[in-house]
Amino acid sequence: MSWLSRIFGSGGRAEANVHLGLRLARFRQMLTSYGKLLDQMADAADKQSGTNLLDNGYTLSLAETALDVAESMVFDLNVVTSQRYEDFYGEIERFRDALRALACRAATLKTGEEVSRPGAPEGAEVSASALAEAIGRAHVLVAGAGMAACRGVASGPLFRISSDRDLASAPEGAVLLARDLTPEQEVVGVVRKASAILTESGEAAGEVAKLAREFRIPTIVAMGDAAAGLPAGGVVTVDADECVVYEGRIHELVDYYRLGRIGADEEPEYTFLRDVRQLLFTLTPVDSAEPCAERGRCVSLHDLCHLAHELAGEALAEQSEDRFNQRGIARPVATSAPYSVSVVILGEPSPSEDASGGRAPSADSTTLQPFLLGLESGSRAGRCQGGGGKQRSVMATVKDDHANIIVQRVAGFDMVDALASASPEYNHAYCRFSPQSGAPGQPGLRGDIAQAALRRLGFSVAGTPRSATGWIGNLQRAELQERLNVIGCLSACLDGMVKEVSGGAGIDRCVSTFLQQHA
Repeated sequence: MSWLSRIFGSGGRAEANVHLGLRLARFRQMLTSYGKLLDQMADAADKQSGTNLLDNGYTLSLAETALDVAESMVFDLNVVTSQRYEDFYGEIERFRDALRALACRAATLKTGEEVSRPGAPEGAEVSASALAEAIGRAHVLVAGAGMAACRGVASGPLFRISSDRDLASAPEGAVLLARDLTPEQEVVGVVRKASAILTESGEAAGEVAKLAREFRIPTIVAMGDAAAGLPAGGVVTVDADECVVYEGRIHELVDYYRLGRIGADEEPEYTFLRDVRQLLFTLTPVDSAEPCAERGRCVSLHDLCHLAHELAGEALAEQSEDRFNQRGIARPVATSAPYSVSVVILGEPSPSEDASGGRAPSADSTTLQPFLLGLESGSRAGRCQGGGGKQRSVMATVKDDHANIIVQRVAGFDMVDALASASPEYNHAYCRFSPQSGAPGQPGLRGDIAQAALRRLGFSVAGTPRSATGWIGNLQRAELQERLNVIGCLSACLDGMVKEVSGGAGIDRCVSTFLQQHA
């Protein structure tokens, strides 16, 4: 028996709460580490766009930091589970070995091996004078409006997107013009085949802007009313470097930029970064409920880290249920929602040890209270009565500004772990939703709806057969509380939303209606 097992396996009620608090602290640290991994993924994707000076030192530092984050997460996993997954350390070493092999290959290319690159056709160069003359003749439609989300130059017919139906009919090679593009609109395929993207709103750090940089699609966002007068169907040339849109195709400008980029994709530094990103950050969920089967099939470090926090969450839910089932551990909380709510306040006497009954558990909880209010709001909404009137249970563990909330369901559980303090840099919200609704013939639909809603709320989202998860950090307390309120409502509403989507309503429409009513 390990030292953790001996500690966690002994003691009375007071020790039980101490042990639960220790596990929650390590789980929170694990989630913070996962947030760092997601930040590294976003930064690496931006660097891959080709608009940055890049050296192998950045990529090696990125990889080493990611491996250290993964090792920290595996340590926390084993604290939460009493050393149940020590073999995960071996998986990390496997990724270290793979990184070393990539680094050796990159060093060989850098120091002596000639890299084969396609060259420009002879005589195809565009002189500076010819370029200046062509730009001087060109008719400028928009200049100086918006901001570059991905630099570059491209031309094509302007195609205006006003609805989801337009997305499906967007032609290949078109310049897409939209008010904004959201990830839940399934825009990946459309962005991939576009020549350029223009949006009236949005931001350079938004999800679609990141996607454009991933595929190196010239993109200008936040153009405002300046984009409204662009001629739909007409050919335009987009210079995202200068935030200018020209009428017609400016051949000299397009060729000048294209010839300058020939071979850039094969520069050793970018090849190394691409290979390392594939090794570290690709999420390839395995369709298996067996952790032993999954861990041996982790293709990337992200797979391993994601599986680690899923397993830790499941262990924590199981342990919390065992603790809450012991009499005298938790305090009941009155709520108008059809839920039995029990709360443990860490650092205070349990009800059996406190003759006064203690304080109301949610009266001053900055995290639990907004979630419970959302749960009540969602339960009152007619469209959200997906639970068949059955009372379900909510188990919350609260310490100062932190709360871990578990909603037990017939099929799995939902979980929220959040810290809403006065210091935004420490604040976070982690959500985990069971992907199964319990309805026959709809595997994973509940998770798909949850992911679409979380994206709209600004969360970094991932989905596997085990869970639909979201993470967001660095928010002011009030902003985080607003999201916790919506998350509580979403937990209550999801089963009803599954019925709506099954009845013919699209996911995007269903989520939009939900957010209009509750966000």
